[in-house]
Amino acid sequence: MVKFYLSPRPDKRGECPIRVSISIRGTRLISTAGYSIAPAKWKQPGKYSKELACVKKGHYNADGTAYNIINARLKAIDSHFSNFEIGLDHRPTIDELAEHLASVKGTTHRRQGRSKDAATALEYFDRFTTEEGSAAQWSAGTQTNWRTFRTHLQSYGEGVQLADFDENGLSRFIDQLRNTAKLSEATVQKEYKHLRWFLNWCIRKGFTKEDAVTRFKPKFKTMPKPVIYLTKEELLALYNYEIPARGTKVKLTDLEGKEYEKEVKKVDALAKSRDLFCFCCFTSLRYSDAVALKRSDISGDCIRIVTQKTSDALEIDLNDYARAILDKYKDSRTPLPYVSTHTLDDSIKALGELLGFNEPVSRTIYRAGKRTDVTQRKWECLSSHAGRRTFICYALSIGISPQVVMRWTGHSDYAAMKPYIAIADTAKQKAMQDFNKGMEE
Repeated sequence: MVKFYLSPRPDKRGECPIRVSISIRGTRLISTAGYSIAPAKWKQPGKYSKELACVKKGHYNADGTAYNIINARLKAIDSHFSNFEIGLDHRPTIDELAEHLASVKGTTHRRQGRSKDAATALEYFDRFTTEEGSAAQWSAGTQTNWRTFRTHLQSYGEGVQLADFDENGLSRFIDQLRNTAKLSEATVQKEYKHLRWFLNWCIRKGFTKEDAVTRFKPKFKTMPKPVIYLTKEELLALYNYEIPARGTKVKLTDLEGKEYEKEVKKVDALAKSRDLFCFCCFTSLRYSDAVALKRSDISGDCIRIVTQKTSDALEIDLNDYARAILDKYKDSRTPLPYVSTHTLDDSIKALGELLGFNEPVSRTIYRAGKRTDVTQRKWECLSSHAGRRTFICYALSIGISPQVVMRWTGHSDYAAMKPYIAIADTAKQKAMQDFNKGMEE
């Protein structure tokens, strides 16, 4: 447990040293955080509050150190010892705690007394997103991902500079994501990749000489996510499903075999979502490309588009099922019905529940070093992207070569196709086992 408080004895400038109390497994160290602040600028949370004590927003100490710089060190100390305690298998000594505290303070002491004109990492990051986003024409989804990363970078410390990202600084950033932001290990790995991309850009531009990110190799405990897709039988069941009238109550069964009722709502949204999703299943299109499809993109039995996400020029042959969906909407203003991605995700889950797509799907999540095993019904895991995955898995399972599938989907290398190829191989093995059983009967 880490607590911060002010020393009761002010110095000549009226400031009190910030004290830190660290208690781990019966060993307690009381020391200083390395900064002082006037009592009026200090925020001490209530006795039972889980918030850290900190300097009030907008204030500086007598040395000119801003509140965010001081608070960044307090967060760094708290995160460091939270992570230290998780991996501890013994009772630490006072000297051990003091050594760890000194190492954290040593990586942050350079922030004190810096020029107020020195550019911060956040300022360089805003320049990075402006330049790289414009050059690569980032999609709305990519921009959202980077805005999320900026929030984590800002939480790490608004006054943090590029030079602070040495190995200790990189470790503390990861600690913050794990222990303060409470992100899953897979998300921590994703956000660290963002940090690495940004810092490598800064190095190439000559904004920093600190290149620890090029050597630092953190380990992340992650498990691959299961690939969620519909089998041929499930896809055809969805494609041919007669959606019940609004208000109809359908009897269903949960994972434990208990019966419950589900009332059908928003029939029009369910119908449009079913058709849009099935079209993705039959063509490999992403949601963004399906809703942007124009009649001029369709020529004969082929779709010719430039994808929204990767700007790939694709030619996709239309099969009978995809053509039938287009024919259904031939008198509409657009080739396919429009529904928002949120509505599509909710509707596909609702349809999967009505159809009884209850196959258990298990996955393992690591968060702050702790493992959690989660089991859900298949319909709970469905989303718009399952349409594209369904096309790939089925095409490979019936023997279409990966090279041909990649020409339809726009995948540029086999690395992205490996999970799907593994699924197709498993499906072929099961089919052969069924064939053998059939021959023996």
